[in-house]
Amino acid sequence: MVLRFFLFASVFLFVSCADTEFNNPYDPESPNYKYRLSCSSSVKHSSSSAGLPLSSVAVSSSSYSVPSSNSAQSSSSVAVYSSSSRSGSSSSVSLSSSSVVPSSSSAKPSSSSSKPSSSSAGNVQSNEKGNDIANYKTVKIGEQVWMAENLNYAVTGSKCYGDDETNCATYGRLYDWSTAMGIDRKYNGNWYIYESDTKYQGICPNGWHIPSNEDWRALLVETGWNGASTALKATNGWSNGGNGQDTYGFSALPGGGSSNGRFSNVGTRSNWWAAAEPAFDNAYIWFFNSTSDSFSSYANKSDLYSIRCLKD
Repeated sequence: MVLRFFLFASVFLFVSCADTEFNNPYDPESPNYKYRLSCSSSVKHSSSSAGLPLSSVAVSSSSYSVPSSNSAQSSSSVAVYSSSSRSGSSSSVSLSSSSVVPSSSSAKPSSSSSKPSSSSAGNVQSNEKGNDIANYKTVKIGEQVWMAENLNYAVTGSKCYGDDETNCATYGRLYDWSTAMGIDRKYNGNWYIYESDTKYQGICPNGWHIPSNEDWRALLVETGWNGASTALKATNGWSNGGNGQDTYGFSALPGGGSSNGRFSNVGTRSNWWAAAEPAFDNAYIWFFNSTSDSFSSYANKSDLYSIRCLKD
């Protein structure tokens, strides 16, 4: 009887201990181990800290606070880390504000990188006048009103003499014939079907046009024909003693030109396009020399010469 009681008590105690052992909150194998939740939350770190030792992800509780909407950083601002931030130390995970928010010097390009230098863009902007007649001097000679300086309107197909922007400020820009006429460049090698009684604005300001042969002749007749170039040329700027008297304020300057890709005659000759064609690939030009009263000729339409616009 005593033996049976002893055996029963032993079995009861064994089962009770086994149950207590299984539910022991201090046993790491127990399902209710009280440190399991806190340990798992400290082990489950973000992918950005993957591969770091546990010591490097045990950040302070302040790093778990939820940021307000205005302090949340974009992924692009926090996704870039230097190699030193992967060293595994705790400081490599707790990013300082300076490492999350780029400094003003890194976020904004310097003025030199965001704005072109004056040498690359400023000269064009300061010298170029466009095709607004308000930007140009004008003069009335007889019944005609002329621009008193060459057109300086930067468009595709125009150049400065010698590819030097300072020459545009002095002489205006140089144009091939189709560019001057404001038509397709294919007409540098084709007839444009010119009509003498039509005023072709081309790239002149509104209310102004590229002069015809008749317009040029009328100017020279008005200013005396023989000796007209002396009356129309500027009082300085011409070489070989070619300065004029500038009697009418036309102020012709020797801007030269370009033929077959070669610039020539700056200082000795002025050339202006006319809205007239003697051949499918040629157009008329009117010109003054330093030492003679040469007036009219023709040139290849692909050559580059000046423009003087005439009021309609």
